[in-house]
Amino acid sequence: MRAVRLLSAMAAAVACVTCAEQPLVRKAGYARVPLSPSFAVAPPGGPRIDIRKIRGVLFGSRDSTVAEASVRGDSAILEFQSVVVHGDSTDYVLKLSATDAGNVVVFSGVDTLHVKPGDNAPATPNLNYVAPDLTATSIDISVAALALEWQGAAVGDTSCLNKIPNMAAVTQQKVTVTGRNAANQTVPNVRVGWTSLDPTAFTVDTSGLVKAKCSNKSAKLVAKTFLSVTDTIEVTVTAPAFSLRMRPDSSNVARGATVQLIAEVVDETGSAVSASSVGWFSADTTRAKVNATGLVTGVSNGRVLITAASGGRTTVGVIRVVRPLASKVIALPVVGLDSLGIGQTRGYFAKALDAANRVIPEAQVFAWTTTAAGVATVNATTGVATAVGTGTAKIIATLDGKADTIDVAVLTSLPPGFLKGKITNAADGTPISGASLAGSSGVSTTTAADGSFLLGGLQNGDTVGITKIGFVNTIAWNVPAFPGKTLEVPTASLSPTGGTGSISGKVVNAVTGAVVSGITVTGYKGINAGPSSRRPNPTVDFTETTNASGIFTASAKPAGTYTLVFGASGYSETFGGSNVVSGVTKVINDVLIAPAAVGGGIYIVVTWGKSGVDCTITANNIPCNLDAHLTGPRIAPDTIPPRFQVFSGSVRYTSGIDTIANLDVSAINGRGPEILSLRPAAAVGEYRFYVHNATLGTGSNKAIADSSAARVDVYQDGRQIGTFFPPAGVSGNLWNVFKYDGARLLPIDSITTAADPAILPAPPSSGLRAAPTTSAGRPKPVLRKPD
Repeated sequence: MRAVRLLSAMAAAVACVTCAEQPLVRKAGYARVPLSPSFAVAPPGGPRIDIRKIRGVLFGSRDSTVAEASVRGDSAILEFQSVVVHGDSTDYVLKLSATDAGNVVVFSGVDTLHVKPGDNAPATPNLNYVAPDLTATSIDISVAALALEWQGAAVGDTSCLNKIPNMAAVTQQKVTVTGRNAANQTVPNVRVGWTSLDPTAFTVDTSGLVKAKCSNKSAKLVAKTFLSVTDTIEVTVTAPAFSLRMRPDSSNVARGATVQLIAEVVDETGSAVSASSVGWFSADTTRAKVNATGLVTGVSNGRVLITAASGGRTTVGVIRVVRPLASKVIALPVVGLDSLGIGQTRGYFAKALDAANRVIPEAQVFAWTTTAAGVATVNATTGVATAVGTGTAKIIATLDGKADTIDVAVLTSLPPGFLKGKITNAADGTPISGASLAGSSGVSTTTAADGSFLLGGLQNGDTVGITKIGFVNTIAWNVPAFPGKTLEVPTASLSPTGGTGSISGKVVNAVTGAVVSGITVTGYKGINAGPSSRRPNPTVDFTETTNASGIFTASAKPAGTYTLVFGASGYSETFGGSNVVSGVTKVINDVLIAPAAVGGGIYIVVTWGKSGVDCTITANNIPCNLDAHLTGPRIAPDTIPPRFQVFSGSVRYTSGIDTIANLDVSAINGRGPEILSLRPAAAVGEYRFYVHNATLGTGSNKAIADSSAARVDVYQDGRQIGTFFPPAGVSGNLWNVFKYDGARLLPIDSITTAADPAILPAPPSSGLRAAPTTSAGRPKPVLRKPD
């Protein structure tokens, strides 16, 4: 409607003679008022009120006007005609009433408005419930109780189990309520909300129509008014007796395999028929999945409940997902003939493969036997063999009826091994001459003027005591001695006697570079003094935990040499070492801790350089880019060429959906890390690991052996299993570090001047062809080997 044009303030001023004495009067016009009322809310389970219209009356000091509008949602717009406004706005009282579809007033309220011509600000009055049934103080449902039946499923009806319909069954009934006021007078048209306290027994709609469900049980029906006046009756539903059952109700299924489950209806006569419509559910899809037909697929080991539901009935079966049966067993290491000396022990390993020729990671416990107990015995569960007499024996690993054999020759004794290294003063780094080294097999030596030593006559697993007057004595446990070979080990330090000092450091995630809090740091006195199969429970000297910044500090510890073991859930156990010197806090470089490798795999971590040292400066003699490089056997049918390579130029090797090897982290920063993960998921074979100097420009000709602090750390099954250092004084930019047979690391070490391994041919016999070796040196493993 077109508004009446009102006089402006200026026009009014011109028309008056003495404006200060006359009030400003505007003519009657229209006012448009949007409404956003707040309606009183029914209680849970109360009636739902359908508001159709809102009527408003504006009351002024001398006039009133009425408007009506339809409700959309919870709002409406009222347009009032002939509204007289004095000045810019005039106060009016707005009285509102809201009506339902039957034109019954249900809500009302009052608000005060400052009204101006045309559009006004929204009004937000509170509206109270004023329906006639407001006076009801009690209600009665029209029946005291209700009995219904399940009629049975009609042809094609899948809402219930497939039973024969009973057309005479009473399946539904409408109920009403009668209200009374405080004087016990009848209150008509009481509004109520209806609630079924068990919708699987029966349902009820807003009109009070109660319908039976496919069930044999009873439940409460509740009626509730807007003011929470209630009444309750019992509704009982009966149906022909039946139940749902699953066949089989429990079963084992191998991971990756399937088992078919069937849901059956058993009626009152005991007869079983397939359910007409079944829903299938797995309680844990990470363990087992089930499709719409009841076919269960094992995903991961463990127990899971499978539920079938039909016609308001459910039944549950138990599925246990177990490891696959072994289709093949491989005993490791794969050697033509292994040798032991009388009295020596050696742990053998085995891997089980499934029908798809993939390693079964959880197949860990094999049955071990020997064909000649007088030559070599073997622990039936651990695979640790002991040489007891000269001759040959076969050590056999068996699982699920599959077996493999390792041939063992026992000699009177094996050639001894040698250790080469240096002993220094932990206080100032100067060499210690005249320090005594004594092996548990009776051999001994002393250090030269430059602190160097060569100790022979060692067998693998011997202990070596290191002593010097004025220094804290220490023991190197479980030394890695190889028959007839000389191993160069990292420099060991002795602490001057007396006093206390501290060890501090920071722990960093090797993959992400982020600091790691909550890492437990355990200290043991000695070199390689942490737990092992030969020394399972060593004395713990201290325990610390990294803080939010990844930092730990072991304060006021007695002087001496310590092995540090770093560990936490989800991370591989990592070994390190440090000395305590009186009055000094020894700060060790960032400790890299690798996440635990899954599925029996390994992590290989390459680091080099020193924190804060610029690799681009030639005088620092540090390559900027050492490249982790792995080769391994290709998996059928992908067998050409016969070996794969993973390095910075080809970062992943996959077989189907499985990633066999992956370069997780590649760094060009003069420090690393480079991290390569290996998960042998198919036929066991030989994997070979190399480190190549891939530096371009400055540092490209640096020999790996001359790299500052270059090292390779290997982690498996949640613990560090080996650490390797390149031999000193050898030229070449390709370091052949070790072989891996799926169970153990086998050091090979050779430093060559080969070109980039990525362009080298890979013949079947050798995998990666390199230039002739310029040194027959060995890697320098930390004084610890895989047990």
